[in-house]
Amino acid sequence: MNIGLLGTAVLIKRDTAATKTAAGIFLGDSPDKLSTGIVVQIGEGLLETKALNSRVRFRESFAEPLMIDGGEYLYFRDLESAIYYYVYE
Repeated sequence: MNIGLLGTAVLIKRDTAATKTAAGIFLGDSPDKLSTGIVVQIGEGLLETKALNSRVRFRESFAEPLMIDGGEYLYFRDLESAIYYYVYE
């Protein structure tokens, strides 16, 4: 993806819900969308690059969905008000 973001914006690829349990049971289409994902792009105004490629939990109401190269991403204008926390594994 060859795009640049301005300011403190971030682009997140939402995690997908599991379609099969650990026991092998297939789940139907879940209407619930996960509010976690991976930060795939950060704005030029962010000095901390540790956010890039981090798993985060975000506030859904601040997201603007975007389709880029056939993929669905969530665009947030302000990192600090949109991200609840980072998930360290």
